[in-house]
Amino acid sequence: FDVPFIGITKPKILPQNWQEMVYITPTVKDVETLIDAGADIIAFDGTKRERPEPLNLIIETIKRANRVAMADIATFEDAKYSKELGADLLSTTLSGYTKESLSDSDKPDFLLLQKIVEELDIPTILEGRIWDPMEVKNAFELGAHAVVIGSAITRPQLIVKRFMNWR
Repeated sequence: FDVPFIGITKPKILPQNWQEMVYITPTVKDVETLIDAGADIIAFDGTKRERPEPLNLIIETIKRANRVAMADIATFEDAKYSKELGADLLSTTLSGYTKESLSDSDKPDFLLLQKIVEELDIPTILEGRIWDPMEVKNAFELGAHAVVIGSAITRPQLIVKRFMNWR
């Protein structure tokens, strides 16, 4: 297969203040580890939150290694910021999960996807809270470059919980 390998680093156990901190590929050392592992695309926290190293250094390190820089964002402002710094690709991974974007919604952030597609010229992946094939269809109709289905297939305990809560 000629499938790109997306690499990220994050802690095995998230700290209690995870909604307030950068924890997805936060340092140049993390980026270099992913480059050495052969990642074609390197995903990193592309939010405007305080971070251990400047975001432009993360993106520059990725680009110097001729890899694709994928910013995991939470808000439209994050999307604009990451694009301005040179991100090649965006993902709505953090939407609803940061202090700036907290949401009780169990639905994907279609509004964020739509705004990025309409206002920024950058491929964007819809990621987060996708549970239904119609949500995938909707994402592509809105212009998503790709869709990531995570917990709906990788976390059986959440799948069972959804069935148990269904009435």
